[in-house]
Amino acid sequence: VAAGHLSRSGQAGYVAGFPIPEVIQGINAFTLGMRSVNPKAEVKVLWLNTWFDPAKEREAALSLVNQGVDVLTHHSGSTAIPALAEEKGVMLMGYQSDMRHVAPTAQMTSVTHVWGEHYTRVVKAVLAGQWKVQPFWGGLKDGIIRLAPFSSKVPAPVVADVQRRERQIAAGRLHPFGGRLSDQAGSVRQAGGTMADADIARMDWFVQGVSGTLPR
Repeated sequence: VAAGHLSRSGQAGYVAGFPIPEVIQGINAFTLGMRSVNPKAEVKVLWLNTWFDPAKEREAALSLVNQGVDVLTHHSGSTAIPALAEEKGVMLMGYQSDMRHVAPTAQMTSVTHVWGEHYTRVVKAVLAGQWKVQPFWGGLKDGIIRLAPFSSKVPAPVVADVQRRERQIAAGRLHPFGGRLSDQAGSVRQAGGTMADADIARMDWFVQGVSGTLPR
């Protein structure tokens, strides 16, 4: 959503590790978020086929910048992409952790994963003999997903819009994969309603607005 508001070109670059459902989910959700405020937005995807390769990550990000994107985000393991965003003067939507120490000017915000409190509860349950094997889908409501502080460059109305949607997601009133969803080819994959967790867990298709291919 923030990228959709802030991108002047309407084009973002997404550097991705492997084409597994977890990564595809993130690409699709990012694209849907951008297009919720800019219906013509495009997210260009490049695959790394690795989780951690700083040189390869930098090369992919640089290629995307050269293609005209003015926002970078990623699902990869090093600081190479935030550093490249800082160097090239494009915006960064960080992922996994706060990258302000690497991209103090470029980072607008970052999606961070905060597992400590959850695993503390798990350990306590194990020690008490109360732990059970069960799926865990933690998110904003659980405090597992949190946004890093917004850059002072992000206008207050944009921050307010993002925070409003955060509250709606946490309360269950807004679902990232809710409503009518079509894939790259224009085929309707969901006519309405809310996508079930099981369907999200095996997602193997791109939504409209993603520019890139899924290796088969």
